[in-house]
Amino acid sequence: MGACHHDHALGAWEELRELVEQASGSEGLRSVLTRVDEAMLARLAEECWRLRLSRHGRELQVFRPGLRFPAISITGTRCELRCKYCSGHYLKGMIPAKTPEKLWRVCVSLAEKGAEGILVSGGYTREAVLPVRPFLRTLRAIKERLDLMIAIHPGLVDRELAEDLAAAGVDIALCELIGDRATVREALGIDRGPEDYLASLLALREAGVPHLAPHVCLGIRGGELAGELTALKIAREAEPEVLVLIVFIPTRGTPYADRRPPELADVAKLMAISRLIFPDVPVALGCMRPRRRPYRERLDAMAVKLGLNRLVLPSKEALRTAEERGLTVRWRDVCCACP
Repeated sequence: MGACHHDHALGAWEELRELVEQASGSEGLRSVLTRVDEAMLARLAEECWRLRLSRHGRELQVFRPGLRFPAISITGTRCELRCKYCSGHYLKGMIPAKTPEKLWRVCVSLAEKGAEGILVSGGYTREAVLPVRPFLRTLRAIKERLDLMIAIHPGLVDRELAEDLAAAGVDIALCELIGDRATVREALGIDRGPEDYLASLLALREAGVPHLAPHVCLGIRGGELAGELTALKIAREAEPEVLVLIVFIPTRGTPYADRRPPELADVAKLMAISRLIFPDVPVALGCMRPRRRPYRERLDAMAVKLGLNRLVLPSKEALRTAEERGLTVRWRDVCCACP
């Protein structure tokens, strides 16, 4: 029974892989999601689980980034881009440091309190870039004199900025990837496409930023799925150190406030595909995901069952699932993109 069962499960990804590779655009994504019915998802889940145990063992890393790895906004609450899913809302939860001097003072204080690192973030320019240039020398000093790990949300970077970030001592680049031009136009209001996100990611890789952690937001277009599969393939091109999946949150005060997160069944399919496309890369379910019940509990438990390696602030349901499945939970007080 065992061997035959094994072959049967192995066939699920083999059956699907070619369709995944050939799929392009939102129609391609839709055809893949339609092809994965409940029975096939169950088979894919078995394969994800086996892959998880054979390549990654039984450790589940769970993250609670707080004072030891806080997010700092170098623009305060200001953002010129004001994407429809955020509109600057999430900047309010970050430590403001709008000048290089303020950033230095904040980091000295954090280092004294035992912080391990910082996430440098902020509002983007109209070109979807973090305006980090005036802070590069300060970042270098933070790296050399305070020995903090530096993660950054750089936005869309060109080769020159990528090289300057690497020279400044940035350890980790958190790059959102959007795989559909219509989505970028609709959600961000700029005319950029998948090729621009790929160029930015590869620029950071070639510049020698040590750790790339591409972020793929499932349902970024107000809960609609369109370019997620393309975004996963873009991420694969750069051979990242970690892949981070996040899920659209309808956020009060934004144009997408009244939308809904993507269907859990579709999110499960994309998590399974992510696990199988990235067999040797740690896959994380990141901090940006809906909090409401029962969506959150079911989402987190699915992430564990589908063999994801990392979870930020997991629900009790996820921890219970991990325990039932014999995983060892390791808590870390840093960002889930950290090595």
